[in-house]
Amino acid sequence: MFSMIVMTCIIWIEGSRYDGGEAKCGIHKAELEYTSRFECEIDIPKYERYVINSIYDQFEPPFADIILNTMCYENFGEEK
Repeated sequence: MFSMIVMTCIIWIEGSRYDGGEAKCGIHKAELEYTSRFECEIDIPKYERYVINSIYDQFEPPFADIILNTMCYENFGEEK
């Protein structure tokens, strides 16, 4: 089985935190499982749209930027 992991950063003010920059970053594992890597990778754009829409639902724009890094990995029977 294959799973998807998403790294998300919402940047409100660009720059380092020492220069007044402000960002919130996190990583989560999607609750989706796939039988092949190809099936997982095909679903990445759709899942990224879902994540972006969720960000707009939960946080007040404007954002300087939203960065997503999504990848698929093989799940070797890990426990939940």
